[in-house]
Amino acid sequence: MPSLGILFINALSSSDSLVVPVQAQKFSLDGVSALITSYEQIKATINPAVTLTAVIATMVEHTNMARAVIDALKQQFGEIFLSTTIRHSVEATNSTYEQKSLVYGSSKLGKDYVSVTDELLVKIGG
Repeated sequence: MPSLGILFINALSSSDSLVVPVQAQKFSLDGVSALITSYEQIKATINPAVTLTAVIATMVEHTNMARAVIDALKQQFGEIFLSTTIRHSVEATNSTYEQKSLVYGSSKLGKDYVSVTDELLVKIGG
């Protein structure tokens, strides 16, 4: 569950980079504003070295709402919004139940995670 409490503050206080996963849903989009406000306060007062590195759309479905959320994220975050997204899939739940990794084998969702990781590594120069 997302939280902007003391654990978030402590994590950002000792980090140099922030990657924000956002579910492609209206309420998640609303929550990003609060997170960005907290990030900016921490950057201004506690840790000026921390940077917002990337925003990633997760649990993406083929709906008008998901497309609207993605468009809003692109507009708000520009270049730091990753073009690769993570689709919504029951595979995530199944992999936990089966205790199997998604990134090995033929999992479409696993391929999404690999693609996001590749894009993020290019972005940070890794």
